[in-house]
Amino acid sequence: MNLIYQYYVGREVPEFAKISRFSFTEYADKYGHEYLFSEKRFLPEQKSESLEYGCRYFDITRIYMDPFFDDYDYVLFADCDVIAHLRSPDIFDFKPKHIAGWSEQKHPQGNTGPGYSKGTENFSQIESSFKDFGAPLIDSTSKHSPTRILNSGVLIFSKEARILAREKFDDWKLWYERDYPLWITLDQLYLSAMFNKYEFDVLEIDNRWNYTPSWFSRDKQIDSFLYHFSGIGKNEINSFFTKEFEELN
Repeated sequence: MNLIYQYYVGREVPEFAKISRFSFTEYADKYGHEYLFSEKRFLPEQKSESLEYGCRYFDITRIYMDPFFDDYDYVLFADCDVIAHLRSPDIFDFKPKHIAGWSEQKHPQGNTGPGYSKGTENFSQIESSFKDFGAPLIDSTSKHSPTRILNSGVLIFSKEARILAREKFDDWKLWYERDYPLWITLDQLYLSAMFNKYEFDVLEIDNRWNYTPSWFSRDKQIDSFLYHFSGIGKNEINSFFTKEFEELN
């Protein structure tokens, strides 16, 4: 049995998250998977304002810390700014030993990509932060990726991976409270560092499973499966959803 899990920690679920939730509910129904959307935070309240902010991102640790998930073979985590297109195949056809996800990269047809190419200051900061925690950098299977940094917006965790993470991963607060730039201290770099440090078996999946429309010119958009409207792209979710889903219904 597999589960698709999403959460939103905040006062009120925004419209883009409601649309995302609807798309994954439909997607889960199509393939007979369980679905869970949580508005209840998992991490306990933190004393410092900074740690409270960090909880918004690190509540993702619930996937491996909460025994509730132990009943599932695989758990897909999807950010609330990701849309599952109904033409998508079943993502659980991927059966990673531990983790499946998409490495951040500059798509050859895209306008932009991760801002940490080799030789840049940002790349050096990633290298340094990983080294501080005894985590090596690992080459991506994609020639367009500077190093294997899995985007945390779409991740599949096997049961074995979740149990290993619960036993082995360093406390997220140790990572978050280091003197790193904010973009490094959040969940994405932390999880990738932990996957590397503890030698998780990682299956890298292609661009169609974590596609960012705002990275592409309108005339170069690619038919994909999961669409990730990160950052200012959240403003495009409603128009995309209306157009694509009305055509299917």
